[in-house]
Amino acid sequence: MGPLFDRYTRASSRFDELTGDDGQLRPHWQYLASALAELERSDLAERQNEMRRLLFENGISYNIYDKDKVRTRAWPMDLLPLVMTSREWREIEVGVAQRAELMRHIMHDIYGEQMLIRHGLLPAQLVFGHRGFLAPCTSTALPLDQQLILYGADLGRDPQGNIWVTGDRTQAPSGIGYALAARTVSSRVLPSIFRESNVHPVLPFLRDVRSRLIQLAEDELDHIALLTPGPANEAHAEHAYLARQLGLPLVEGSDLQVTGGACYLVNGDQRKPISVLLRRLDDDYCDPLELNRHSLLGVPGGLQAVRNRTLSFANPLGSGILENPALMAFLPAICHFLLGEELKLPSQGTWWCGRPSDFDYVQAHWEDMVIRTFQPNRKNPALAVCRLSENAKRGLLDRIRARPEHYVAQSINAHASVPLLAGHEVVSHPAELRTFAVNAKGGFRVMTGGLARVGSSPDSWRFSSQLGGVSKDIWVLASEPQRYAQTLPQFLPRLHSGATNLQPHIFEKLLWLGRYTARAELLARMLRMSFERLADAPPQAPDALTHNLLKAITWQSTLYPGFVGPLGAAQLDDPVPELLRVTYTDLPGGLRHDITALAGSADILRDILGQQIFRTLTQLEMALQFPGDFSTARAAVDTTLTQLNSLQGLLWRTLTEDRSRSMIEVGLSLEQALGMVRLVRSFSTESGPAALANAGSLLFELTNTPSALTPDVTASPHASVLRNLLLSDANAQSLRYQLMMLERLLRSLQSPGHTDPLASEITTRLTQLATWEPEQRVDPDGHLLDDSLVELDRWLRELAQGIEQRYLPRRPMRQTQLVEVA
Repeated sequence: MGPLFDRYTRASSRFDELTGDDGQLRPHWQYLASALAELERSDLAERQNEMRRLLFENGISYNIYDKDKVRTRAWPMDLLPLVMTSREWREIEVGVAQRAELMRHIMHDIYGEQMLIRHGLLPAQLVFGHRGFLAPCTSTALPLDQQLILYGADLGRDPQGNIWVTGDRTQAPSGIGYALAARTVSSRVLPSIFRESNVHPVLPFLRDVRSRLIQLAEDELDHIALLTPGPANEAHAEHAYLARQLGLPLVEGSDLQVTGGACYLVNGDQRKPISVLLRRLDDDYCDPLELNRHSLLGVPGGLQAVRNRTLSFANPLGSGILENPALMAFLPAICHFLLGEELKLPSQGTWWCGRPSDFDYVQAHWEDMVIRTFQPNRKNPALAVCRLSENAKRGLLDRIRARPEHYVAQSINAHASVPLLAGHEVVSHPAELRTFAVNAKGGFRVMTGGLARVGSSPDSWRFSSQLGGVSKDIWVLASEPQRYAQTLPQFLPRLHSGATNLQPHIFEKLLWLGRYTARAELLARMLRMSFERLADAPPQAPDALTHNLLKAITWQSTLYPGFVGPLGAAQLDDPVPELLRVTYTDLPGGLRHDITALAGSADILRDILGQQIFRTLTQLEMALQFPGDFSTARAAVDTTLTQLNSLQGLLWRTLTEDRSRSMIEVGLSLEQALGMVRLVRSFSTESGPAALANAGSLLFELTNTPSALTPDVTASPHASVLRNLLLSDANAQSLRYQLMMLERLLRSLQSPGHTDPLASEITTRLTQLATWEPEQRVDPDGHLLDDSLVELDRWLRELAQGIEQRYLPRRPMRQTQLVEVA
């Protein structure tokens, strides 16, 4: 098999996808294995690095929940795909299409005539006692064709290789975006191998999904959006990627409003009709008015809009009932009743403990069972009996005996083993497949491929990125070269023109992209100057001007005590440890934090900003990824400043002068104004107004003030500094200039005939600044100047709040929804 596979050991208790019972490669794996065996170790490592780079640049990540924090992690993907034959996949395709059709009929019956309950084919308590059954949805009366648009199936194999369904995904099937991303990356990292393998494309499925959404919208192309819970959701990166691939705007519930029985995308005085929402939220989160009053993620009145036939959700609300695992025990009979057919893909062995014969079987095969409640319950996940202590087993059995109707048992040995690249060798881990179907013209069409989700250990039985698993692309081999494009375009043509300008949460990210860019640049300049002065200084303690600069860094970063106050004074003579902390900390105010936040703000703006900007963002984050010593930090800060300058240049070259660009500029000007006031105040407060005169050259260099503007022979030295930094309309870095920019930008954001009171407020402030006399603002103790700067800082913060209240979505509190993803 080649050195890469020499140490591969198949699991004796599982079906092995790579090798047969004789230990030899299965025929459809031979080309891939031989091609990979020819690669040098260095080449293999290079391709793995390229894979990670492509995933990072395309924003393919996932969020993990650590106590009260949401942390973003790179989406884990294996370089090796899972290879399957067309014959194998045809069995899956036919079975998944039938199962999706069956689920559609079940939902139509449950929210309609309820014949399954009447005929005793489905226990009533499994429907009405399940939280997925939403009684308000019985009044929507959707036609059969609209009962289920998308379907996801989790698949496994028994030890004999028979394929069975281990889970039905019907609310908001997760993973389509990840599957598309996996195909994009694998085809680019292994281009010749992919091409010669004749892999069936996945792009036709994407087109089928979009065509179905357009059909739901009655060909109103710009009335479709993808509804996400927001950036704190585990799979938000996938939502953004899928929206880009489909050419849809990504919206949050706070962007939408139901008025007059119809749904609109609203921003200020602008609104646009939305008739179809491809939702990534679970049912009850979608409408806080009727379904879950605690939800902050959905659209109040959304269900009434469905009744009015002005809004369609894909998938329809109420489809969560189909994810009840106990249904699997009844599907064979239901399939025969509703479709007149035998179930083509069997379910994983499933027994509902509320049926006495099933419970007897569960007790007789107790050690081979996985036990779960029939309700969705992420706090109490499934339990493998064989992995519990004896006391835990007895306790679990007692709980089941007390309320058997609440529990479902499933067989534990339901998954095949797949090859996983671990370092320089291939090992065997269990995996679960996920593929998807869309209700297109002529019936359900199944993606020819999908995701293989690999367990984190050789004996895993649960599969999730949260649990440390990785994902694989699935290559379904064709018998002849494919005529379709085998890789995805960057994204399909957008259905909306300029729709991003209407999304308040997009405005929020644009604003903070500008703010974090300006904030990071000023802090990086201050750090670079500190490193340079310390490197060039004699061995003794830093001079007074460097002390002032160090204190200003604490003022700017707000990482107190830092270099200020009694505690901070002790660090002034040995400032390097604190400078390294400011450079590398993930605490708010640190340079790395600001860069990470900048990249996070940009993440959902990929269809606006372009790939080159994200390559620059990748380099920005990598520059500060690994903490180092003085020399390393100095070089990292230099690189950061270079990349920040490149980023701003790319932003201006990439963005046209529209509302998107204007909002970034609002953020830049607002933060530059705040930074300037904070900088001047830190120098004058710490050492008195006279220090401004001594620090003039340093301040001009920090703020990038042109030297030609600095002389002012008619004023005292400190007044000249104040005039140039605060009052000059010829200095593009001054406070006055930034306020002039803000006034113009806020006026440009208004629709014709509308005015912005914030712009008028800035006009008034500019008039007041015009009467400022720096000489009169300086007294020996600096109190007059400090009072003026404190008042300016307070007003600027109020202005920032006013901008957020006017242009950004209102968020009473952060809320997220944990979903199971690849």
